[in-house]
Amino acid sequence: MYVKKNELTPPKDALTQLGEDLRGLRRAQGLTLDDLAVASGKSVSFISKIERGQARPSVTTLQELAGALGVPVGWFLKQTALCPRMSALVWCARVVVESSAIRG
Repeated sequence: MYVKKNELTPPKDALTQLGEDLRGLRRAQGLTLDDLAVASGKSVSFISKIERGQARPSVTTLQELAGALGVPVGWFLKQTALCPRMSALVWCARVVVESSAIRG
């Protein structure tokens, strides 16, 4: 089945929610952007963009951030934070399926 590129783009509000969740967890742990950047191996700029909903982190990036924050990667996908609507649910399902296919 052919999937158009824009069908793989999560709704803007899902990215915003992910960013808010990341920022809240980072701050709750008393970490600065610099602290998280060092711990995760990602740049301050990139983490800031994720927190502002301006970047779409890969599963690998979420794994690295989760490891640095001491939470399972599923924390970022908890409940329906990334799946508030059916279109987002379809996006989430495709990401999971495609990620599984890539790993083999």
